[in-house]
Amino acid sequence: MSIITTKKDFKKILPHIKNSKGVLIIGCEGCAKDSHTGGPDEVLEMKKRLEEEHIPVFILDDPCFYYTCWEKTVEERFIEIIAVSEEIDTILLLACGTAVSCLNVVLDRHGLELKLVPGTDTLGIGHVPICDPEEVTCWSCGVCVLVDNKCKFWKIKRKEKKN
Repeated sequence: MSIITTKKDFKKILPHIKNSKGVLIIGCEGCAKDSHTGGPDEVLEMKKRLEEEHIPVFILDDPCFYYTCWEKTVEERFIEIIAVSEEIDTILLLACGTAVSCLNVVLDRHGLELKLVPGTDTLGIGHVPICDPEEVTCWSCGVCVLVDNKCKFWKIKRKEKKN
């Protein structure tokens, strides 16, 4: 089971970070990596795009947290965020909405005021990576209609990469 995310349109991210003194990009070694939206490759791709926009960018030696939605994981690596906190005012998180909420809680707990910008959109739950990573099997709607084992898959239309 995995949370399925899709890359947020770069044009929608840029206005939230273009005037930042520094942006720390953090990815997720869990679901976002499986969705190809927030693993190490995507962190490096985003770093390149932001540098092309002349935005000061920082990444950690290991740019992805192991399940960024787990408070324990974020707490264990929080010292790395503190180490660059004087040089940044924004974190761009390439992970699901739950991870954004989790990181917000930890930032608040430590009294660290940084702007947190989501770099993905959360679509639902799927069986990634066992089946096609573009198949969502649950929308987390709270009113389950998947009865009698007649589960249907919904194909996600991925955004095309722009060079």
